[in-house]
Amino acid sequence: MRVLKYGILFGGLLMFISCATSQHSIIGNYKSYSELLQLTVNNTFKYRNFSVVSGSTWAYGQWKRIGDNKVQLISVKHDSIPIKVFEQRCDIEDRLIILPNRDRYFLETNLFIQINGNNYKIAKDCSVLKLSKLKFPKIETIALVAFEDGKLRTERAYTYLRTSVYQVKNNENNVFYVDFLQDDLFGLYHLWEIDDTITIKKNSLIWNGQKFKVMGRLMFD
Repeated sequence: MRVLKYGILFGGLLMFISCATSQHSIIGNYKSYSELLQLTVNNTFKYRNFSVVSGSTWAYGQWKRIGDNKVQLISVKHDSIPIKVFEQRCDIEDRLIILPNRDRYFLETNLFIQINGNNYKIAKDCSVLKLSKLKFPKIETIALVAFEDGKLRTERAYTYLRTSVYQVKNNENNVFYVDFLQDDLFGLYHLWEIDDTITIKKNSLIWNGQKFKVMGRLMFD
């Protein structure tokens, strides 16, 4: 009976190791011509396609293994781009919202901030939004919406972008630092929305008829 018990435990351990090894064996950086793909250990992916003619496209999101030789990629959408918010309680009367770097993210765009479900336009030279305590006794949700204003010189996939809605953790906080979840977002309007599967073939990936080969360090930033 004891031998059977240890045999079952040993078999379960081998199965766990096999699954873990299978899952992590494809983690790494891949390249196909102008396309770059990175699969990370925490089941996120980054993708970028550099093109001088049509403009670069990019994507990031979650990946998961399907069966023995498939990987599914599901990216964030242009109306649900994640944001991160650092909350702080300061000894001031007003509410302050520190906005993302406009040069990095919203060049030539009209930016709105959504507070408690209501939209407020932000001037292009504004980096800190000061809100009255009387008008905003509590801030419960924060989101950003950007509309392209017709001055972008390259083709774009979308004319507007919207972030996910951030739920404030402590309504007593009155200072909020808002930024995107990832710092390597290049050309937000060239987001490529992906819901696709790719094939694993030895040390490479096959996607849309292209072979992505394993490479060294992947430069996204």
